[in-house]
Amino acid sequence: MQIKTLLKTACAVVVALLIQYLYLEGPAIASFQNDRTYEYQVDNYAVKAQFPATTEVHLTPDKGEEMRLNIYFTDSKLSFRGYLQIWRAADLEHFLQDSKARSTYNFISYVLKRTSLNHWNGFEESWSADFGENVISSQEYWLELNDNNEVVRISFFTDQAFFPDSTSSAIRSILDSISVKNH
Repeated sequence: MQIKTLLKTACAVVVALLIQYLYLEGPAIASFQNDRTYEYQVDNYAVKAQFPATTEVHLTPDKGEEMRLNIYFTDSKLSFRGYLQIWRAADLEHFLQDSKARSTYNFISYVLKRTSLNHWNGFEESWSADFGENVISSQEYWLELNDNNEVVRISFFTDQAFFPDSTSSAIRSILDSISVKNH
């Protein structure tokens, strides 16, 4: 009799866990199966990246002496926005340190560390800043494309002290999908 009760309880637990898994994990998996691929050909650059279906992506005309390409993206559902940009920076580490030194932001935290992403090397810059009544947090990746001082910047911003846990897999998916070619 005890074995039957134990088996019934075990079956009920397995069914409950299966329902919980499908209910909680299913929608998260489904949302990233609907990623959309964006491809842009601008000047000598071919840029390709995948974003969640809820993300709005816009190629902007912003360019300058150092910035060669600017793509802005925003996702209100996942609570982030950011940029995918191509920059020219002769000494990337010095460029980033100098940018921070000149910044008017009131940094709460700031970390700059070397990183590798896909097949590029560069820097990961993480920071939070106080803007009066608002706090903004950022995760930025500055990656060297080639020996011609060309750098890809991928930045993510949120209007919170920390990124929500729900954004980490979306950010990782975007980062892993980025391809930049110089013709």
